[in-house]
Amino acid sequence: MPYEENTDSYLCHRGRRIQAAYEKKTKSKAGYPIVTTVYTCAECAGCPHKAQCIKGKSKTPLQDRSKNLYVSKPFLR
Repeated sequence: MPYEENTDSYLCHRGRRIQAAYEKKTKSKAGYPIVTTVYTCAECAGCPHKAQCIKGKSKTPLQDRSKNLYVSKPFLR
C-alpha cells in the first residue's frame, strides 16, 4: 500500500484512505518503549478485496471488520 506523507495515510487497493487513528505505546521485553501508529479504514464495507486485505482470526465476521494497519514509524526510519 502506498504511503502519502502529506496526509499521513495509506491508500488501499480500492483507492480509499487508511487514516491514522491512534498511537499505541508499549514496551519491548528488554524494556524499550515502542510507539506504533494504528491506521484504520472506515470504508471497507462492500470492498471486493476485503478477503485478501484483512488477515487474522477473529470471532467477528469478515463483513463486519475493517482494515487496521500497525506501523512503527521509528522502526521504518
